[in-house]
Amino acid sequence: MVKFSIRIPARNAKRVGNTYQLKNTEKRIKADEGYRADLDKNFRSKMESNVYRYLTECHPHLCLVEFEPHLFTDEDGLPVGFKYLPDFRCTTHEGEQFYIEVKGYWDSRSLHALATMHQFRPDIKIYTIDRDIYNGIKKRHAKRTKGWEY
Repeated sequence: MVKFSIRIPARNAKRVGNTYQLKNTEKRIKADEGYRADLDKNFRSKMESNVYRYLTECHPHLCLVEFEPHLFTDEDGLPVGFKYLPDFRCTTHEGEQFYIEVKGYWDSRSLHALATMHQFRPDIKIYTIDRDIYNGIKKRHAKRTKGWEY
């Protein structure tokens, strides 16, 4: 927090004694979130960037892997107000599409999102890579995958 003295407080300021403290309004960024130069993309986590590397390098049957390509909303046949953004959309050379959700931690919101997608859009294939599956991939492919982040 930055301390400063003023007579009229800013909207995001909190009074402390005779001074106001400006609240930090910037988004907190995780240490492993951000731009990956080798992939020329931004990712939300090291786990997601490594799964992207794994999919693009170790699966030649995939012709396209897209990161967060489509936000599903009520326009896609889901309940009003519901939104779901899968991590990856994969397309095979035959044109088949499926989605992959990477989850290091399962919370109630994540479980609800997948259950809702399955209930209202069973035609959309969504596969999950959780911590256990990721660790198996890491064990088998990390050393062979260029740019793997540890």
